[in-house]
Amino acid sequence: MYPDILKTAQITPIHKTGSCEKCSNYRPISLLPPINKVFEKLLYDRLYSYLEHNKLLTDCQYGFRRGLSTELAINDLQNFLTQNIDKGVVTCSIFLDLAKACDTVNHDILFHKLDIQYGIKGLPLTLLKTI
Repeated sequence: MYPDILKTAQITPIHKTGSCEKCSNYRPISLLPPINKVFEKLLYDRLYSYLEHNKLLTDCQYGFRRGLSTELAINDLQNFLTQNIDKGVVTCSIFLDLAKACDTVNHDILFHKLDIQYGIKGLPLTLLKTI
């Protein structure tokens, strides 16, 4: 559905540190056609609007949401911890680095959840599957 030609990226190696002779000292940057940015923005706006309108996002979701930030997430956590300390409640926190989490997502499970749990079906789901 999404044209393959628009999925073709120009890969440019960017030097990080160290010797210019070692390939491991470079990171690849993928440059997609500019029309992809326009399409990505349109898709994001429509999907975000759908999720907001149907109240499918939890109040604890801060990332990639208008008006919410990591600073607000930290403030909410601090308030929660302070309230528990005042109440004498023992509280434990676990912090995880999920920087590479998207690389481990099972797409079949993701698309099943988008369909069954979030009501994203038909053409929109097919479009997401082909990007």
